[in-house]
Amino acid sequence: MNGVQTLPTVLLTADQIVTMDPDRPHAQAVLVRDGRIVEIGDREDAERWRGSVDEVYDFGAATVTPGLVDNHSHPLMGLRACRGIDLGCVGSLDELAEALRRGASAAPAGVAPGGWVRGWNLSPRAYAGTAPDAEFLEAVLPGRPVLVKTFDFHTAFASRSVLQAAGVTGPVQFPSRARVVCDEAGRPTGVLEEMEAVAHVEDRGPQVDLAQEADDLLTLLQDMARSGLTLVHSLLMQHDELHVLRRLEERVDLPLRYRVAPVCAPDSGPEELLELVHLQAEHGRRWAVEGVKFFLDGTIDNGTAWLAEPDTHGQSVHSSWRSLDAFEQAATTLAGLGIPLYVHAIGDAAVTCAIDVLGQVGPPTRGTHRIEHLEVLSPQDAGRLATSGVAASIQPAHCCSSVTEQGADNWSRRLGEQRRRRGFVQLEVLRAGGLVTLSSDWPIGPFDPREILAIAELRRLPGNVDQEPVRPAQAISRLEALSGMTVAPARAAGRDDGVVRPGSPATFTVFDGDVLTVPADDLPSIAVVATFMDGELLKLTAAEDSEPQVARSS
Repeated sequence: MNGVQTLPTVLLTADQIVTMDPDRPHAQAVLVRDGRIVEIGDREDAERWRGSVDEVYDFGAATVTPGLVDNHSHPLMGLRACRGIDLGCVGSLDELAEALRRGASAAPAGVAPGGWVRGWNLSPRAYAGTAPDAEFLEAVLPGRPVLVKTFDFHTAFASRSVLQAAGVTGPVQFPSRARVVCDEAGRPTGVLEEMEAVAHVEDRGPQVDLAQEADDLLTLLQDMARSGLTLVHSLLMQHDELHVLRRLEERVDLPLRYRVAPVCAPDSGPEELLELVHLQAEHGRRWAVEGVKFFLDGTIDNGTAWLAEPDTHGQSVHSSWRSLDAFEQAATTLAGLGIPLYVHAIGDAAVTCAIDVLGQVGPPTRGTHRIEHLEVLSPQDAGRLATSGVAASIQPAHCCSSVTEQGADNWSRRLGEQRRRRGFVQLEVLRAGGLVTLSSDWPIGPFDPREILAIAELRRLPGNVDQEPVRPAQAISRLEALSGMTVAPARAAGRDDGVVRPGSPATFTVFDGDVLTVPADDLPSIAVVATFMDGELLKLTAAEDSEPQVARSS
């Protein structure tokens, strides 16, 4: 025995295999050897191959696709951010007060370690410009430490006792344009703008035990795998995320592939950039550090995006980086070492800047650089994006989860009538020849890829037939959406998966139904039977009628 593990030769059959290969779009059988596809064919071919394989999986009337990928998610950050009371249904300050009082008395759901009362998912519609500041929170829960975060996690509201526990007594200088809002006397109001300010306060509060967080992360990743995902890219690496991943892999194999990108802060000097480079070598069995993320702006809802013209509040006029020269220098340095860059750019000015910089720093060693979100696009930038070779990473759920077609929402009102019509133009980017990947931005959007595919087509939430689609002319087809979660993320990352053809890794998602023809509203209800990674069956549903017939060669 030489200790080398030999992968089994596997035969997989199904009534429909959607290959995403234009030369052969459909098949019914795939032969896998050493984790890679060696043949594709029909069921007659499968009968000829059957005698030479170790394992046979017959999925009957199921549909097999390349493994689905979510290349913009925040698993560990999301678990931490979503502690406490879900305030998504709150529509006014009175409702917020009631939800906080009710949640504070419902321990442990609304109370974090150390007695902090935490809320999350608060929509701007609940306060309409009158922020629930420290005085408001003190009146609601006198003397209690309370921290409430908005639905996009770019703003938070802290009580006096939370500010005191965090040692925040006045203005705080951040490398970015994040800020602790203070009154004329220099006293913090309790309003925290942008993630850096939120983290400055939250990280000084009580934390959940890392062992518990590792268990919670494993549960979340298992749920993601059950939804059909085979790879998730975590785009805001927590300071201890690698430690959590290592702890997990000491016990189990992850149920999907996991990629994580650290953030380049605006004050990053040579030492910090070198550390970002060194991190690229970190990896486990199924996780690895891949790429570096930049925040070029904030969000439209909070007035921290970077627009070519101010929003209707006179805000969103700056980049998060105080020095754009520093941004370009950092991007040039990292890209020059072959590292892929992922730039958060929501406003039209931020997107224009990202195209300018990423288009001239040179491509990474593998794949492309990406621009994340692109909520508002200047008319000329769809074509410029396509010719730049930079991928557009778009989250379909953002167009309809808090935005309305009629414009009666905070995002639309801030942009104004003309600019809001330039929002979420996924089809325009595709038609211009751009490479478009679709993803979740979980926990801001749903991680289930079936929902993401449906929203990209419907431009509204699936199942919510009374909701008016948002900019329905920007809807894309089912096959285009499926490409955005298979072929496109593979191309963007320089991988050779994303398509079912000889030579590609045998990574698949198996659906108990026809994902190409089922009505989009019914797509989220199609069961995921299994996922495969390098020819290895990773997961089966508990449903008896969904399990494949499995045969093993003697």
